[in-house]
Amino acid sequence: MEKIEAIAAGILRRGYLEIADAIEAGILAGDLLPNSKLPNTERMVEIFQTSRVTIQRSLSRLAERGLVERAPRRGTLVAPGVASRSFGILLGEDPIDYRHWFHRSLHSNLLYRAHEYALNANTYVFHPDAGFGPLRQLEQDIADNRLKCLFVVCVSEDARRWLDHSCRIPFIPSPRLDLEHLSAEGLSVLLRRGYRNIKVLSMAVAPGNPVFHAEERGLARAWSQHGMKGPPPELIWCGHTESGAYEATRRCCLHPDGRPDAIYCLHDIVTRGVLFALTELGLKMPDDIGLLTHVCSGDEPFSLVALDAMAVDVEDVALRTLGAIGAGLGRLKIGANPPPFTFQAQYRAGRSLRYRR
Repeated sequence: MEKIEAIAAGILRRGYLEIADAIEAGILAGDLLPNSKLPNTERMVEIFQTSRVTIQRSLSRLAERGLVERAPRRGTLVAPGVASRSFGILLGEDPIDYRHWFHRSLHSNLLYRAHEYALNANTYVFHPDAGFGPLRQLEQDIADNRLKCLFVVCVSEDARRWLDHSCRIPFIPSPRLDLEHLSAEGLSVLLRRGYRNIKVLSMAVAPGNPVFHAEERGLARAWSQHGMKGPPPELIWCGHTESGAYEATRRCCLHPDGRPDAIYCLHDIVTRGVLFALTELGLKMPDDIGLLTHVCSGDEPFSLVALDAMAVDVEDVALRTLGAIGAGLGRLKIGANPPPFTFQAQYRAGRSLRYRR
């Protein structure tokens, strides 16, 4: 009774949809356990301060969604196994990921769209500034069987150790961007436009880095597919900061052999640094130089010219993630599971490239 009353206290409007949604949230969060009995209709009318018809419509909606079972003389019971629709979102401390729009937007979309898949999402922050409170709460929720899996958005070394050695439920990492496709398709866009002297900026650290290898394979594949002679454009390391991209862009454009026809910036984090450098050098897009970049929807860097970009639809990635989580609950293995899928960036035309003869 107390839990239903707490649910009722949190509702401002008392329409049947609002009541049904509030009870659904309580079920998916594990506050109302499977097979537990809801109060009878008369008591629900008192608790929610509404009419009998409104309560009946609310319960009918919950039954249609498979969240409760209604039977004569037994009353209304929370359906068995419904609490297994709860999962946790683990936020870690990776310094690059924290500045990355993709992970922030993915997290927000997962929280606000989970109910569309009859899922309940809870966030747990795992980094020193948050203290040990979130970790203790996470471990307690796991012990109470409130969570069936964890979705890991970004992790620190401490969080990774905890996942590998202490996590007693399944966990899955974020879906992965197809970096080979990103570099191949982007280079193909530039080659189809007639660009040949192309510089490619990357955050990949060194040839031993798997990111480096994926991007390098993509460039080589596109270069070969277009019948180009000689080696493909080499990856130019620009670090993980805007200042690093700014310096790399200046070096490319001030090179004794002449500036490039186009720059392809593979990472959205450092695009602003490229734009600062081009502005400072007085180079206008697309007349003086072409620019193709990588962006996430909602985080396009400010530019006087709309940028041609390899764009990622974060909302679509979030919805596909929720679908994969919903389908995988109950079938995931304890501990680490592979990413649910790999996604691709798609070319979005702007005005920072032109067709060259």
